[in-house]
Amino acid sequence: MLGQDEKMLVAMLKFLFPGEPLPTAFEKAEGILDFRKKTKRHVLSLIKKSKLDWYGYAVPYVFGGEFEEKRFSKNFED
Repeated sequence: MLGQDEKMLVAMLKFLFPGEPLPTAFEKAEGILDFRKKTKRHVLSLIKKSKLDWYGYAVPYVFGGEFEEKRFSKNFED
């Protein structure tokens, strides 16, 4: 879902702007962080596709009949 660069960018946004939705955090970070437009578009497209919530957490999903939730903020694994 997210590449290493994207995970690092989202983690930095969550650290710099705690409690801010990702789209707002991206706008505030424009002059502070240097990130590629492609990375920003990919992260925001995952929000639109409902694979990430507005705060950078993976949306819970059903796998093998069990309900699981992955949060890449705790560990950087997919």
